[in-house]
Amino acid sequence: MSEPESWDEWNQRRRIEQEQWQREQERFNQPIHPKSDWPPPSNPYDYRITFDPPSDEGGYERPWATREPVDLAGCVSGLVFIPALAAWPVLYPVPTLLGFAVAAFSYGIAETRLPLVQSGPKLAIGLLCCLVGLIVAIAAGRWDHRLARSWAWRGPRHVLRVALFTFLAHLFAATELWPARPASDPVPGLELLANPLYLAGLAGVVVVVHLILTREKLKKWWHERLETVKLRPSPYPEPP
Repeated sequence: MSEPESWDEWNQRRRIEQEQWQREQERFNQPIHPKSDWPPPSNPYDYRITFDPPSDEGGYERPWATREPVDLAGCVSGLVFIPALAAWPVLYPVPTLLGFAVAAFSYGIAETRLPLVQSGPKLAIGLLCCLVGLIVAIAAGRWDHRLARSWAWRGPRHVLRVALFTFLAHLFAATELWPARPASDPVPGLELLANPLYLAGLAGVVVVVHLILTREKLKKWWHERLETVKLRPSPYPEPP
């Protein structure tokens, strides 16, 4: 019969086992843990870790079996925001006008200084000037948000927004709803303005546009999306 272990031998064997256990844990870069200690290990496809407790349906759960739920509201919000960006030039008319002016001025300078004879170079220079104008408009739009902290800028901008949306509604009515009207220059449908009912309809457009532009939830949604695509300084305090 072998002699029983002494106390020192037992302590030494126990210490060696603990060191081996710690090395194994460091090797997998994550301790083996019960389900309540999740998140799962850094490598979820490591089949060597098979100590997960069984699920209620039977078998063993794997860390990669859990998935975050799809944010359906966020997806719909993003899809709505993409076509809504078409209203950006109307909502921020001063940055849009500045960007257009820079693009037109740049193309005029390039056309007078460079021998642009063929259509290819003209198209390339035109696209480059449009890109410069777009960059200027985006930068000016971000400054527009900073200036809008003052009512001295925000008030006239709101009036200009309402006027532009009402003008677009008039153009749509004059060209699409009543296209058979006599042509007028420079704005189509000027004879419609002599109709009191038509003027009442435009007044209704003014009220509706004003109510839409002043809804706090809608403004917050719009500003959050603009911050996401870097068209608005972020983080930035309200108002618009």
